[in-house]
Amino acid sequence: MSKYSGIKDLSTCIKEYMKEIDPSYENKINIKKAWPAISGAKLSLTTHFKDVKGEELQIIADNASSYNIVILEKERILKAFNSYFQSSKVTKLKVIRKY
Repeated sequence: MSKYSGIKDLSTCIKEYMKEIDPSYENKINIKKAWPAISGAKLSLTTHFKDVKGEELQIIADNASSYNIVILEKERILKAFNSYFQSSKVTKLKVIRKY
């Protein structure tokens, strides 16, 4: 038996720690991976998922143009998010300006 058999690799330790301090950590990773499919390929280049707080989806816009597009496409984004993650019922969208 190896003396290192009980040692975990660093990535496993980080994932376990993140789950401890933020139980929704895995959900956030899944949403970040799905963001291009939810927002659209072009819009995902200049916008980023930040968080889901209750019924509110929070998005960061890199510039004014992206901010305006997200506002105009709010209903489509919410619908795509809810169909992609059927267990969640997001009804509000908050766009945070990064610029």
